Amino acid sequence: MTREHTSLDSLTIVFHNANRNPSHMSSLLSSLSRHVDVLCIQEPWYGPLKHIPAPGGKRNVAMPGDRTNDHRYFGTQSDSHWRLFEPSKTDHDNPPRVVCYVNTRLPLTRAFSHLALRHRDAILLGLQLRSSDPPLFLLNVYNDPRGHSAVLTNLISLLPRLPDQVRCVGGDFNLHSPDWDPSWGTSSPRTDLLTLSHLTGAWDLDLRSPVDVPTHFPHNPRLQGSVIDLVWSPRDHPRDSVQVRAAARGLSDHALLYVTLPTDPISLLGPPAISDDDLEDFLTDLAQTLVGFFNSTPRPDSGPDVELYTQALYDSISSTWESHAQPRNLCVRSKPWWNNHRDTPSNTALPKISQLQRLEARRSYFKAIRDAKRAFFEQRIHNVATNNAQVWDLTAWYKPRRSDTADIVDSLGNPILTPEDLRDNAGPTFHSAEVGPRHPY
Repeated sequence: MTREHTSLDSLTIVFHNANRNPSHMSSLLSSLSRHVDVLCIQEPWYGPLKHIPAPGGKRNVAMPGDRTNDHRYFGTQSDSHWRLFEPSKTDHDNPPRVVCYVNTRLPLTRAFSHLALRHRDAILLGLQLRSSDPPLFLLNVYNDPRGHSAVLTNLISLLPRLPDQVRCVGGDFNLHSPDWDPSWGTSSPRTDLLTLSHLTGAWDLDLRSPVDVPTHFPHNPRLQGSVIDLVWSPRDHPRDSVQVRAAARGLSDHALLYVTLPTDPISLLGPPAISDDDLEDFLTDLAQTLVGFFNSTPRPDSGPDVELYTQALYDSISSTWESHAQPRNLCVRSKPWWNNHRDTPSNTALPKISQLQRLEARRSYFKAIRDAKRAFFEQRIHNVATNNAQVWDLTAWYKPRRSDTADIVDSLGNPILTPEDLRDNAGPTFHSAEVGPRHPY
């Protein structure tokens, strides 16, 4: 997706191992912002980014986004063109080994990481393109070659709590198999391959990575390249939906995997409107159109003639308006409540920025915004009430609040995500002595 496109019918996703190189990551974020929608990084760089004020006696809690002991901000690179999503509950000694970046240009209702998956080597990213559509989930994985596929085993155990459908699974799996790398000669342990097959089979996904096309190129030129970066997607997706771009790997020893994920068409443009620069030309052409219409069209004499006359007048005005109106370019700052209906305050002439220095101009500006919001939300509430819709249909206007129980875990370390889980675990935790033996006195 580039900024010049006016519609979106697929997502461009890139999976890449950045080798914990900060310069390489900065280059990626800058160069891919114009044509990539989602960037899934394995082995990102994490470290102290900048100095921040001392907390005044507060002890350090080592987590991404927090301060280090020498009062520096600990985290990874970000960029104004991207939204960063990273796993939670990891410390400075064991930082995340996967992160996801979502392009701010992407017209999303919301983007989030699934709370049931809390692992430094995997992140499940949810993207909701429309409020009426279910989220689209992408899984970014780094499989530690020395970890005996522990992250895959953890994902298998979490399957009952994960979504029923994941549209794309990709990352650096560090596994060899004749199914995707017949030239390597040896195979990874059978148990690890079966675990991976079970995981992708649970979501009915097929391997989409090109077979026998190396994705890992060791820095030592005497070592053989291999296929360890892999992508799975649904079976109905084209076989050529994944491209391996080795020449673009830069300072990394892993190729970039470009994935094209089909979606329902989404327009990136708003309703047509006439710009301030074209308003004078539009009014001039409209006046000429009306003069020509009234001079050349006979006056109606009957009811049917009146209908034909008004329809012809409407068509003349519409054709003039359509010749000047251009679709508006939506951005992340666009607001759905600012519309161009004739009976809403959106046609109120807002003052220019230079005029906002006056108190009356500022009052007019904010009043127009309040009126537009009120008209929009009252109409939405009316539609829900009259169409027998459910109350929760109104919640599509805003992002869901983070659960208050998101950082609470039970005795086994599993996150407590619902009020019911909190109720069931609170009693045994705070009243554990009630079921035990008691002193007779």
